[in-house]
Amino acid sequence: MKKIISIITLAILILIGSCVSEDRFERVNRGKTAITPESLAQDYNFGLRFTNLQRDASLGHGDALNTEERGSDSQLNHTGSPSDLQGGNRDNSRYWVNEWWNETPWVCIYDRVVSIARANKMQAEEANLPLFAAWAELFKIMGLSRLTLYYGPIVYSEYGEQKSQFDYDSEPDIYRQIFEALDYIQGEFQTNLDEKSTGLVKFDQIYGGNLAKWLKYINTLRLQHAMRIVKADESWAKREYDKAMSYKDNIGFILTNEDNYKAPLLGGWYPLFQFSESWGDSRMSSGLEEVLVPYKDPRLHVWFDEVAPANRTTLLVNDRDPGWAYKGIRHGGWIRNGKEERVPYSKVSGYFDHRGSGFGGGGFYRRGVTAS
Repeated sequence: MKKIISIITLAILILIGSCVSEDRFERVNRGKTAITPESLAQDYNFGLRFTNLQRDASLGHGDALNTEERGSDSQLNHTGSPSDLQGGNRDNSRYWVNEWWNETPWVCIYDRVVSIARANKMQAEEANLPLFAAWAELFKIMGLSRLTLYYGPIVYSEYGEQKSQFDYDSEPDIYRQIFEALDYIQGEFQTNLDEKSTGLVKFDQIYGGNLAKWLKYINTLRLQHAMRIVKADESWAKREYDKAMSYKDNIGFILTNEDNYKAPLLGGWYPLFQFSESWGDSRMSSGLEEVLVPYKDPRLHVWFDEVAPANRTTLLVNDRDPGWAYKGIRHGGWIRNGKEERVPYSKVSGYFDHRGSGFGGGGFYRRGVTAS
């Protein structure tokens, strides 16, 4: 009898369970704030990835202190630090190489830019969104373009493959791929130029979905990269220069501050301003002092603060013009203006203004400095 009752009870439970649909089970057991498949599908499931790319592709966020300030800015003698950054004067700015400092740009750009751009491009291609795919590719080459400046050969063509060991691309191969990518990106943006709604508006923190401005930026990038290769292969640089100039009427270049690429800080500080004003780690370099002070470059008054009057007799040479009381590196002026913008490619490269062989920059160099 007990066995019969148990069988009947089990049958009833099975019957009741079969009456509860899977959908109803999920609704009952899902919290009110849980993410649903529908919510994941909105905005093409890009989320904040494009927003972060617009910042990280140009600013080196995540670890800008090591990717830029202690790395390229210091090594190129743009800035200097009066601080004992690592203890015992053992840091890169004093020719004591810290390996983890050198690794940081590599890790940040691949992790925060290239991998995210690749994921966005694959997702855009799957959703048949070619403009978004080209936009993602643009951020990828922005990141890798910075990386090859630091390291030379990098992993480019094999990135994303399932391999245990990768071959590095040579610099000529890297720039060939960058120019090919610019052709592809420019083509997609031009194809969509006449569309009333590009779809980028909701995600675009730089130009608000204005494809004409993005095309100016892309064309300016071509000139910048042509400048980089001009001493290695002048004929190649000239071809890319001519291609960019062929678009000067219908696309143009970034020639005014209104068209600058202004990276969103997303509520944060501009990194260099923070390093200077908050941390006290960043100052004007002696290299800038040696160039800008003798030429009495008026940008000094905007970029830096002068040496305090009490320290001038000690830090400045006797014949220094009192109106140009600036000193580099250890005792120099503080970087003063922390505007919420970054212009990585603010002006058309002026290098071509000063080269022969058919280069005609049209006075871009002087115009760029004046606007700056």
